[in-house]
Amino acid sequence: MSSPEIHLPQGYSLDTAPELEEIVGLLYCNVSDWVFRQHYTTRYRNERANHAQAGISFLSFGVRDVASSDLIGIGEIALQADHVGHLANLTVHPAHRRQGIGRCILDARVEEADRRGIALTTQLSYMNPMAKYYREIGFVGPMAPGSLLRRPARST
Repeated sequence: MSSPEIHLPQGYSLDTAPELEEIVGLLYCNVSDWVFRQHYTTRYRNERANHAQAGISFLSFGVRDVASSDLIGIGEIALQADHVGHLANLTVHPAHRRQGIGRCILDARVEEADRRGIALTTQLSYMNPMAKYYREIGFVGPMAPGSLLRRPARST
């Protein structure tokens, strides 16, 4: 099985190096209270620092609205030292959902993992709409909420 092709909807572009501030802003875009937003920003930065100390780095993939250059979607791979990556933090701004952007971000992460020869894992959340697609692109494991799915390393 090969890597999926990436087909972004018209008006969007892929960004493989979004800024941390933009990532945090998008992850917590539904948090309107400034104090809570600052709390989550600090917490996210601290989590990143803890991951770095544990030898885990992140590859971030974003999607931008071409007209405004706003970051409207994000997905990451948490890279561990043993050539295993965990898919993390996939989110699309509510105003841009249901256009295939989440799938494009997933495809970009899978393609990059294949290019690097990295195996992938992901944990299914409750009622994950992408569960069937994970199976189609090579993830194996029980398709139940909370299950850990795995995709063996491939090379392109």
